[in-house]
Amino acid sequence: MKLKLWAKIVVVILALALVGGGIFGIVKLADSGKLDNKVVSDLAFSIGGLDGAGKYMNTDQSIYTKNAFECQGLECSLVFDNNISYQIYFYDQNNDFVHTTGKLTGAFVKDSVPFFAKYARIVITPDDDDKVGKLEVLKYARQLNITVYREQGFKNYTEDLFTVRATGAVLDNSGAVSEQSDVRNVVSDFINIKAYNEVLFFRTSGEDLSSGFKFHLYDSAKTHLGSVCVDNCETIFVSSNGDHYYKIALASLNASTVFISYSTFATNPVHFYCR
Repeated sequence: MKLKLWAKIVVVILALALVGGGIFGIVKLADSGKLDNKVVSDLAFSIGGLDGAGKYMNTDQSIYTKNAFECQGLECSLVFDNNISYQIYFYDQNNDFVHTTGKLTGAFVKDSVPFFAKYARIVITPDDDDKVGKLEVLKYARQLNITVYREQGFKNYTEDLFTVRATGAVLDNSGAVSEQSDVRNVVSDFINIKAYNEVLFFRTSGEDLSSGFKFHLYDSAKTHLGSVCVDNCETIFVSSNGDHYYKIALASLNASTVFISYSTFATNPVHFYCR
Protein backbone atom coordinates (compact mmCIF):
# COMPACT_ATOMS: atom_id res chain seq x y z
CA MET A 1 0.00 0.00 0.00
CA LYS A 2 2.79 2.36 0.93
CA LEU A 3 4.58 1.59 -2.35
CA LYS A 4 1.45 2.51 -4.33
CA LEU A 5 1.15 5.78 -2.39
CA TRP A 6 4.78 6.67 -3.02
CA ALA A 7 4.35 5.83 -6.71
CA LYS A 8 1.43 8.25 -6.92
CA ILE A 9 3.46 10.97 -5.17
CA VAL A 10 6.36 10.47 -7.61
CA VAL A 11 3.98 10.69 -10.58
CA VAL A 12 2.48 13.95 -9.24
CA ILE A 13 5.95 15.44 -8.64
CA LEU A 14 7.08 14.54 -12.17
CA ALA A 15 3.90 16.00 -13.63
CA LEU A 16 4.39 19.24 -11.72
CA ALA A 17 8.01 19.39 -12.84
CA LEU A 18 6.99 19.00 -16.47
CA VAL A 19 4.29 21.66 -16.17
CA GLY A 20 6.68 23.98 -14.35
CA GLY A 21 9.34 23.38 -16.95
CA GLY A 22 6.87 24.17 -19.69
CA ILE A 23 5.84 27.41 -18.01
CA PHE A 24 9.49 28.31 -17.47
CA GLY A 25 10.16 27.60 -21.15
CA ILE A 26 7.26 29.82 -22.22
CA VAL A 27 8.45 32.64 -19.94
CA LYS A 28 12.00 32.24 -21.20
CA LEU A 29 10.82 32.40 -24.82
CA ALA A 30 8.69 35.44 -24.05
CA ASP A 31 11.66 37.12 -22.42
CA SER A 32 13.89 36.31 -25.38
CA GLY A 33 11.42 38.09 -27.64
CA LYS A 34 11.64 41.32 -25.64
CA LEU A 35 13.41 44.26 -27.23
CA ASP A 36 16.78 44.99 -25.70
CA ASN A 37 16.57 48.42 -24.12
CA LYS A 38 19.94 50.05 -23.51
CA VAL A 39 20.98 51.95 -20.40
CA VAL A 40 23.92 54.27 -21.00
CA SER A 41 26.38 53.61 -18.19
CA ASP A 42 27.82 56.26 -15.88
CA LEU A 43 31.20 54.86 -16.93
CA ALA A 44 30.59 56.17 -20.48
CA PHE A 45 31.41 59.71 -19.30
CA SER A 46 34.79 61.42 -19.34
CA ILE A 47 35.97 64.95 -18.59
CA GLY A 48 35.49 67.18 -21.65
CA GLY A 49 32.75 68.71 -23.75
CA LEU A 50 31.39 69.39 -27.25
CA ASP A 51 31.31 72.64 -29.18
CA GLY A 52 28.50 74.18 -31.25
CA ALA A 53 29.35 71.87 -34.17
CA GLY A 54 29.23 68.72 -32.06
CA LYS A 55 33.02 68.35 -32.03
CA TYR A 56 35.17 67.50 -29.02
CA MET A 57 36.14 70.49 -26.90
CA ASN A 58 38.95 70.36 -24.34
CA THR A 59 37.41 71.60 -21.10
CA ASP A 60 37.34 70.54 -17.46
CA GLN A 61 34.05 72.31 -16.75
CA SER A 62 31.86 69.45 -17.97
CA ILE A 63 31.75 65.71 -18.66
CA TYR A 64 30.59 64.04 -21.87
CA THR A 65 29.94 60.65 -23.44
CA LYS A 66 33.17 60.03 -25.32
CA ASN A 67 31.49 57.57 -27.69
CA ALA A 68 28.23 58.25 -29.52
CA PHE A 69 25.34 55.82 -29.02
CA GLU A 70 22.25 55.00 -31.08
CA CYS A 71 19.52 57.34 -29.93
CA GLN A 72 16.11 56.62 -31.48
CA GLY A 73 14.01 55.98 -28.38
CA LEU A 74 16.26 58.05 -26.10
CA GLU A 75 14.83 59.23 -22.79
CA CYS A 76 16.64 61.08 -19.99
CA SER A 77 15.57 61.90 -16.45
CA LEU A 78 17.33 63.68 -13.63
CA VAL A 79 17.55 62.22 -10.13
CA PHE A 80 15.60 64.12 -7.49
CA ASP A 81 18.52 65.76 -5.71
CA ASN A 82 20.65 66.93 -8.66
CA ASN A 83 22.83 69.95 -9.32
CA ILE A 84 23.50 69.61 -13.05
CA SER A 85 22.20 70.57 -16.47
CA TYR A 86 22.75 68.52 -19.62
CA GLN A 87 22.80 68.93 -23.38
CA ILE A 88 22.16 66.33 -26.08
CA TYR A 89 24.00 66.42 -29.42
CA PHE A 90 22.51 64.47 -32.34
CA TYR A 91 24.25 63.01 -35.41
CA ASP A 92 22.89 61.40 -38.58
CA GLN A 93 23.75 57.98 -40.03
CA ASN A 94 27.00 59.39 -41.44
CA ASN A 95 28.01 60.77 -38.03
CA ASP A 96 27.43 64.32 -39.30
CA PHE A 97 26.20 66.73 -36.62
CA VAL A 98 22.47 67.42 -36.94
CA HIS A 99 21.13 69.24 -33.92
CA THR A 100 21.54 70.08 -30.24
CA THR A 101 18.88 70.58 -27.61
CA GLY A 102 20.53 73.40 -25.73
CA LYS A 103 20.91 73.00 -21.97
CA LEU A 104 18.19 70.94 -20.29
CA THR A 105 17.16 70.97 -16.63
CA GLY A 106 14.26 68.53 -16.89
CA ALA A 107 13.31 65.25 -18.55
CA PHE A 108 13.85 64.48 -22.24
CA VAL A 109 11.32 62.19 -23.94
CA LYS A 110 11.87 59.94 -26.93
CA ASP A 111 9.33 61.74 -29.13
CA SER A 112 11.68 64.74 -29.14
CA VAL A 113 14.54 62.93 -30.90
CA PRO A 114 15.02 64.49 -34.37
CA PHE A 115 13.83 62.19 -37.13
CA PHE A 116 17.21 62.07 -38.90
CA ALA A 117 19.24 61.44 -35.77
CA LYS A 118 20.85 58.02 -35.46
CA TYR A 119 23.50 58.76 -32.82
CA ALA A 120 23.78 61.02 -29.79
CA ARG A 121 26.32 62.23 -27.27
CA ILE A 122 25.54 63.97 -23.99
CA VAL A 123 27.33 66.73 -22.09
CA ILE A 124 26.67 67.19 -18.36
CA THR A 125 27.60 70.50 -16.71
CA PRO A 126 27.64 70.94 -12.90
CA ASP A 127 25.77 73.97 -11.59
CA ASP A 128 28.39 75.11 -9.08
CA ASP A 129 31.67 73.51 -10.05
CA ASP A 130 34.10 75.36 -12.30
CA LYS A 131 36.50 72.42 -12.54
CA VAL A 132 35.49 68.75 -12.62
CA GLY A 133 38.05 66.41 -11.06
CA LYS A 134 38.54 62.80 -12.14
CA LEU A 135 36.96 61.55 -8.92
CA GLU A 136 33.86 63.67 -9.59
CA VAL A 137 32.94 62.20 -13.01
CA LEU A 138 30.78 59.42 -11.59
CA LYS A 139 29.25 61.79 -9.04
CA TYR A 140 27.75 63.93 -11.80
CA ALA A 141 27.06 61.11 -14.27
CA ARG A 142 24.89 59.33 -11.67
CA GLN A 143 22.57 62.33 -11.53
CA LEU A 144 21.23 61.61 -15.02
CA ASN A 145 19.39 58.43 -16.06
CA ILE A 146 19.79 57.64 -19.78
CA THR A 147 17.79 54.88 -21.48
CA VAL A 148 17.30 54.02 -25.16
CA TYR A 149 14.03 52.19 -25.85
CA ARG A 150 14.63 49.87 -28.79
CA GLU A 151 11.10 49.86 -30.17
CA GLN A 152 12.02 53.22 -31.65
CA GLY A 153 14.82 51.68 -33.75
CA PHE A 154 16.42 53.76 -36.48
CA LYS A 155 16.00 52.85 -40.15
CA ASN A 156 18.85 53.68 -42.50
CA TYR A 157 18.15 55.88 -45.48
CA THR A 158 19.29 55.66 -49.08
CA GLU A 159 21.01 58.99 -49.63
CA ASP A 160 21.48 61.47 -52.45
CA LEU A 161 19.11 59.69 -54.81
CA PHE A 162 19.38 62.26 -57.58
CA THR A 163 22.26 62.97 -59.91
CA VAL A 164 22.69 66.34 -61.60
CA ARG A 165 21.54 66.29 -65.21
CA ALA A 166 22.13 69.96 -66.05
CA THR A 167 23.20 73.15 -64.34
CA GLY A 168 22.21 76.68 -65.21
CA ALA A 169 18.86 75.26 -66.29
CA VAL A 170 15.33 74.78 -65.01
CA LEU A 171 12.36 72.55 -65.74
CA ASP A 172 9.45 74.42 -67.27
CA ASN A 173 5.79 73.68 -66.55
CA SER A 174 5.84 70.74 -68.98
CA GLY A 175 8.84 69.18 -67.23
CA ALA A 176 11.19 69.95 -70.11
CA VAL A 177 14.65 71.41 -69.59
CA SER A 178 14.78 75.14 -70.25
CA GLU A 179 18.22 76.74 -70.32
CA GLN A 180 18.53 79.74 -68.03
CA SER A 181 22.23 80.37 -67.65
CA ASP A 182 21.63 83.57 -65.67
CA VAL A 183 20.31 81.63 -62.65
CA ARG A 184 21.91 79.00 -60.46
CA ASN A 185 19.39 76.20 -60.82
CA VAL A 186 19.89 72.47 -60.73
CA VAL A 187 17.88 69.93 -62.69
CA SER A 188 18.05 66.39 -61.36
CA ASP A 189 17.87 63.06 -63.07
CA PHE A 190 14.76 60.89 -62.72
CA ILE A 191 14.31 58.51 -59.82
CA ASN A 192 11.80 55.71 -59.60
CA ILE A 193 9.81 56.32 -56.41
CA LYS A 194 8.15 52.91 -56.67
CA ALA A 195 11.42 51.50 -55.37
CA TYR A 196 10.70 53.17 -52.02
CA ASN A 197 7.73 52.73 -49.75
CA GLU A 198 7.53 55.53 -47.24
CA VAL A 199 8.65 59.12 -47.36
CA LEU A 200 11.06 61.25 -49.37
CA PHE A 201 13.15 63.51 -47.16
CA PHE A 202 15.48 66.30 -48.14
CA ARG A 203 17.60 68.91 -46.45
CA THR A 204 19.35 72.08 -47.48
CA SER A 205 22.46 73.54 -45.93
CA GLY A 206 21.50 76.82 -44.26
CA GLU A 207 18.90 77.63 -46.89
CA ASP A 208 15.10 77.87 -46.79
CA LEU A 209 13.39 76.34 -49.83
CA SER A 210 9.93 77.70 -49.10
CA SER A 211 9.85 79.04 -52.66
CA GLY A 212 11.55 78.31 -55.98
CA PHE A 213 11.61 74.53 -55.54
CA LYS A 214 9.49 72.06 -57.51
CA PHE A 215 9.11 68.31 -57.78
CA HIS A 216 8.04 67.18 -61.25
CA LEU A 217 5.92 64.03 -61.58
CA TYR A 218 5.99 61.53 -64.48
CA ASP A 219 4.19 58.28 -65.25
CA SER A 220 5.86 55.03 -66.34
CA ALA A 221 6.33 56.42 -69.87
CA LYS A 222 7.92 59.58 -68.36
CA THR A 223 4.95 61.67 -69.49
CA HIS A 224 4.78 64.79 -67.34
CA LEU A 225 1.84 64.69 -64.88
CA GLY A 226 2.34 67.98 -63.08
CA SER A 227 4.40 69.59 -60.35
CA VAL A 228 4.46 69.83 -56.56
CA CYS A 229 5.93 72.94 -54.93
CA VAL A 230 7.93 72.68 -51.74
CA ASP A 231 5.13 74.60 -50.01
CA ASN A 232 3.25 71.28 -50.04
CA CYS A 233 6.03 69.58 -48.09
CA GLU A 234 6.25 69.43 -44.32
CA THR A 235 9.16 71.11 -42.58
CA ILE A 236 10.39 68.64 -39.97
CA PHE A 237 12.77 70.98 -38.20
CA VAL A 238 15.53 73.54 -38.63
CA SER A 239 18.80 72.31 -37.15
CA SER A 240 21.16 74.22 -34.90
CA ASN A 241 23.40 75.14 -37.83
CA GLY A 242 20.51 76.35 -40.01
CA ASP A 243 19.86 73.25 -42.14
CA HIS A 244 16.22 72.89 -43.16
CA TYR A 245 14.69 69.39 -43.21
CA TYR A 246 11.56 68.59 -45.23
CA LYS A 247 9.51 65.53 -46.03
CA ILE A 248 6.82 64.55 -48.50
CA ALA A 249 4.71 61.40 -48.25
CA LEU A 250 5.07 59.42 -51.48
CA ALA A 251 1.47 58.23 -51.09
CA SER A 252 0.31 61.86 -51.35
CA LEU A 253 1.55 62.17 -54.94
CA ASN A 254 -0.52 61.52 -58.06
CA ALA A 255 -1.35 57.79 -58.05
CA SER A 256 0.09 57.41 -61.58
CA THR A 257 3.46 58.84 -60.53
CA VAL A 258 6.39 56.51 -61.11
CA PHE A 259 9.29 58.92 -61.68
CA ILE A 260 10.08 62.29 -60.16
CA SER A 261 12.72 64.92 -60.76
CA TYR A 262 13.20 68.38 -59.32
CA SER A 263 14.43 71.88 -60.02
CA THR A 264 15.46 74.57 -57.58
CA PHE A 265 16.99 78.02 -57.28
CA ALA A 266 19.00 76.86 -54.26
CA THR A 267 22.64 77.90 -54.32
CA ASN A 268 23.70 75.14 -51.91
CA PRO A 269 23.43 71.38 -52.49
CA VAL A 270 20.14 69.67 -51.69
CA HIS A 271 20.49 66.23 -50.10
CA PHE A 272 17.76 63.62 -50.53
CA TYR A 273 16.96 60.56 -48.46
CA CYS A 274 14.44 57.77 -48.84
CA ARG A 275 13.70 54.37 -47.36
